[in-house]
Amino acid sequence: MRYWFGGGVADYAVSLGAGNAVLFEPGATLECWTAQTGGTRLDDLLDAGATPVTSVVAGDGSTVPVGAVPRFQAEDEVLGLWIGGSGGPRFFMWSTDLGAVLAGKLSLAGGSMEGELRLQDDSPAASQDFVLAHASGGAPSILPMSVTGILSVSSGTARIYNDTGRALTIGTVRASVGVAPAGQAVIVDVHKNGTTIYTNQANRPTVAAGQVTGTGGTPDITNWGVGEYLTVDIDQVGTTTPGSGLTVTIPST
Repeated sequence: MRYWFGGGVADYAVSLGAGNAVLFEPGATLECWTAQTGGTRLDDLLDAGATPVTSVVAGDGSTVPVGAVPRFQAEDEVLGLWIGGSGGPRFFMWSTDLGAVLAGKLSLAGGSMEGELRLQDDSPAASQDFVLAHASGGAPSILPMSVTGILSVSSGTARIYNDTGRALTIGTVRASVGVAPAGQAVIVDVHKNGTTIYTNQANRPTVAAGQVTGTGGTPDITNWGVGEYLTVDIDQVGTTTPGSGLTVTIPST
């Protein structure tokens, strides 16, 4: 199935003018890719009239506002892509159908989820089977912690408490970003009651430069007792591009 992109309030092609003024770019030709750098170009596109196109052309003010990215459809089953001018920087864009797709996965009345939500490496982020099994003490639950916007080195203050009534075991932690770091990796640390669970700091979850997800090694401290809490620190960000939109998922059984 093809999903729709573009046509949103923030979907514009721009450039910097004198004094760093933001200028709309009428008629800019935009390419779609699977990654921020490298990757595979997505050139099997459909414009708003269902005409096959290989790139997207920003509006010139005639039928689409100047610089606006018009609505278009990407290749089958693509819900997110990187878009930018030829040879220029690429920016991540979600499909405007994403909300409807997620709504189709959730039963708001019953509070259940149909099917699976998966991370970019195709590992399960959550599923109905995970939730039902965990209710009886089986498969792991996945606890997400998120930091929006551009990343910076910081100490986490948001806490997740173990209110399950039983001790849990922490598994392999994954860190994922919406925009990949450049220059060096993003490194995060998980603390239990203020103390790192990675006595060996080399095992901290790491998102390598140019990548959008990565895991840590086995934590040195895996026991998470009743009433204890976890926090997440950002210990390192990219140098030329810090990275943004961090989500840290902590599995526990």
